[in-house]
Amino acid sequence: VFCLVRPPGHHASSASFGSYCLINTIAVVAKSLLSSAESVGSPDQKANRVIATAASWRKVLIVDWDIHHGDGTQQVVENDPLLRECCCFVSIHRHDKDFWPKTGAIHDGKPSRIVNIPLQGVGYADAD
Repeated sequence: VFCLVRPPGHHASSASFGSYCLINTIAVVAKSLLSSAESVGSPDQKANRVIATAASWRKVLIVDWDIHHGDGTQQVVENDPLLRECCCFVSIHRHDKDFWPKTGAIHDGKPSRIVNIPLQGVGYADAD
């Protein structure tokens, strides 16, 4: 499945909304695609089987190309066990010390499948 869309909800985290983003729909869709694998057993066994099943044959790549860092999507991917295992999140964005949301440095975040590509310098604005 390939979708080319503007980053839907990329500032909303799993616990709160950010900027004008109320729901991180890209994270919801990614998790829905990955958790479509059926499994049985206790909740703990089921979660482990879904991760193992999805990781063996399905991956999701989210490329967020926006002037602002997709801080909410990064947070959701880092903190959700299924997404952390099976999803790669790439954010291409402007990153200056005073540019909102002031996140997304190249080494920002937990070790996982997170790739931040910060663009620095004057000349990048919201219209870009």
